[in-house]
Order: sequence, then structure tokens, then C-alpha cells
Amino acid sequence: MDGMRGNPVVVLSAMGKTTNMLLTAADSALKGTVDISPIVDFTRGIAEGLGIEVPQSVEELFQQLSKVLTGISLLEDVTPRIQDFIVSFGERISVRVLSEFFQTQGITAKPTDAWEL
Repeated sequence: MDGMRGNPVVVLSAMGKTTNMLLTAADSALKGTVDISPIVDFTRGIAEGLGIEVPQSVEELFQQLSKVLTGISLLEDVTPRIQDFIVSFGERISVRVLSEFFQTQGITAKPTDAWEL
């Protein structure tokens, strides 16, 4: 990478069908069922394919997502703001998985969410 200065920035979207799975999970929560297993299983499959473990930071996001969906289930409501927050989990998971992969390859990487900038 001759000529590169500073630290490169990689911007990611959610992996595969994660956004659709998150929206489906929110819809299911509205109907009283909290189930993030499709998202967890998909993420674990990606991590396995990359030869890495799911980072602890992603496990923490799974816990947070489950809590948000439980709130939706209890309130029987999801606002556009909450829906946007739920969709943001896709990008945040993706960033952490790729960062972990980079680190296993000897590339220094730090996952950062947009609101941390």
C-alpha cells in the first residue's frame, strides 16, 4: 500500500440478509415472540467461514438486541426510531466480525460505530 498515509477506514453494511432477519425479528417481537437465533446462527456461520470465533462484543450486541426485542414484545409497539436502532445491529455486528478477522490476519483494526465519531 505504497503512498497510503494515516489509517484507512473501512465502512461496512450488514452481512447478507441480516437486515431482513432483524426486521423479521422485530415483527415477530410485535407478535409476542422474541427469537434472535437466525441472526446468531447466521453470524456464527460467517465467523466460522472466516476461521474466527464470534467476538465477545458481538455476543454483547446479541444480548442488547434481545432486550430491545423483549421491550417491543412487552409494549407491542415499534417506532421508526426503534426500528432504525434494530437495523443498526446489522452494521455493528458486521464491523466487529470483520475487525476480529483483520486482527487474526495481523492487521490492526478497531470497530467504531458512527455515533462514536
